[in-house]
Amino acid sequence: GNAQGSWSMSSVADRRRRARRVELESQLDEFAKRWTAAESKAYRQVAAEANLLRLADGGDAELLRTTLELILQENRDQPDPTARLDVTADSVRDKVGRTLLAVAAWRGHYEVVEFLLTEWKSRAGPSEEEQEAARFFKVNTDHRFGPFNRADGWTAFSIAAFCGHAKCAELLRLNGANP
Repeated sequence: GNAQGSWSMSSVADRRRRARRVELESQLDEFAKRWTAAESKAYRQVAAEANLLRLADGGDAELLRTTLELILQENRDQPDPTARLDVTADSVRDKVGRTLLAVAAWRGHYEVVEFLLTEWKSRAGPSEEEQEAARFFKVNTDHRFGPFNRADGWTAFSIAAFCGHAKCAELLRLNGANP
């Protein structure tokens, strides 16, 4: 009855919002072709960070991995160091200072938390390229952020525990996170 009708309207509205976002991003990309190198980098930086936060919030570990790999590769392929994005798995912050790890812990996305905690270890190796990848993927488990819930000093562990995501909290502790 009514519940199904409102659900249907909600999904129609969501599809329209997504389509409008794609349309606006396409227009922005056209404008970006006329920007200076610094303006272009600033836009790409903000867009990359927003996309990564959206992926961590949405719980898609595989797409997050692919997106981070693309950023790492684009930075490697970019001959001009000043044009490289200043993005790593640990550098992205939302408006209250949450990292990708904290966002995933807050939402209870176990697979994303696991990926962010362990990916750098699988990348580590003797070559400079492997070391660079390990540094790119390594996250600080004890980064503090706030204000959130009228308090400062939150960590990925504390927010996972506060929100009742016991498996995420346990995984964080097993990987050295402190409360």
